[in-house]
Amino acid sequence: MDGSVLSAPYDPEATQRIPPPRDTIPAATEILNAAATPAGTRPAMMSTIQAPAPQLPPQYSQPRPVEARTSRAPVWLVAGIAVLAGVVGVVIMVPRLISERPANNQPAASKVVADNSDQSKAACLHTLGPALYDKWIQMGGESGKTLGCPTANDVAAPVSPQGTSGRWVQFASGDGGYLIQHGSGPHLGKVFEVSGCMFKLYASQGGTASWLGFPVEDGHETAPGARQEFEGGYIVWDSKTFQCQAHKH
Repeated sequence: MDGSVLSAPYDPEATQRIPPPRDTIPAATEILNAAATPAGTRPAMMSTIQAPAPQLPPQYSQPRPVEARTSRAPVWLVAGIAVLAGVVGVVIMVPRLISERPANNQPAASKVVADNSDQSKAACLHTLGPALYDKWIQMGGESGKTLGCPTANDVAAPVSPQGTSGRWVQFASGDGGYLIQHGSGPHLGKVFEVSGCMFKLYASQGGTASWLGFPVEDGHETAPGARQEFEGGYIVWDSKTFQCQAHKH
């Protein structure tokens, strides 16, 4: 441990000692228990080792079956994908369900759009339903001499004495005018215009709520001037006096 040389130092001048001579005569054989062994017989050799026989395994032992190890990674992967798909589905569907739910918490299927406001089209600074807008364009739109631009958005018209409902919008060009759409009855969906002198008389009577009711046609020329039919009567315009008169059927 201290790093010193373990062998004795060699001294060539030291006195050499000669070892004693080796005895080459073999020792005499001794017989154990010679008195109990008969002459001329070989004594039995007794084993001096007392130990049980060794338990050796068989030379060819069948290998122990190895249990298959199943990785749980695919199971977790599938579960993770399923959860992710569910979350994505919820994220996609929730905004859609909220947008389709009516404000009064009624089922979306029972919602009735009476004014087609989701399909309204711009007319000057206001909006008109599709049928009213198409009729307005046919009559020249913003540059038309008869109607011009609307004074407001179209609204529900008063129900007529005949029970007809619908929508209407007023215009400001010239003497003014109406576009009136039937929302029920035999003329459902049709739009008629009332303008000029007929509009002024018709508006003074109360429009669709008057005894005249809804118009059932546009005005047309006649011998004295022009005429327009309504549910409860008609209005005529005299081209000589420039006056309009309303008559019941």
